[in-house]
Amino acid sequence: MVFTYFVPPSVPVLSVNSPMITFEYFRIPGQREDLEKEVLEDYLGTMKLAIFKYIMLDPSEHDRLNIRTNPKDFVLPVIRAPVPWHQMLVINKQNMLFHFYKINPALLELRELWAKE
Repeated sequence: MVFTYFVPPSVPVLSVNSPMITFEYFRIPGQREDLEKEVLEDYLGTMKLAIFKYIMLDPSEHDRLNIRTNPKDFVLPVIRAPVPWHQMLVINKQNMLFHFYKINPALLELRELWAKE
C-alpha cells in the first residue's frame, strides 16, 4: 500500500512503503544529486575523522606522524535562558525515578515472586 501526501511544490514528494520512507521523485531538477553529494561528503568526512581519532589513540603513532598535540573536539556552548518550569521538572523527574516503581505492574509481579522465594 502506497500513501502519497500533498506537499508544496518545493518539497520532495514522499511515498511510504512499509517501514521505510523512500523518495519517489523530486520536483526541483538536480535536487536529488545535490542531496546525495552532500550526504556522501558528510559520510566521508566523518569516516576520515573517526579513523584519525582511532589512530591517535596509540602514542607511538604520534611520534611516527610527528604530531605533538592532539586537538580536542570543539564543543559548542549551549546557552539556555532560565525558564520558570525547570525546577518543577527536575523535582517531578526525581519523584518519578524514585517512586514510579511502586505502581509498575511488572515490578509488582517481580516483588511478589521475590516474596514467594
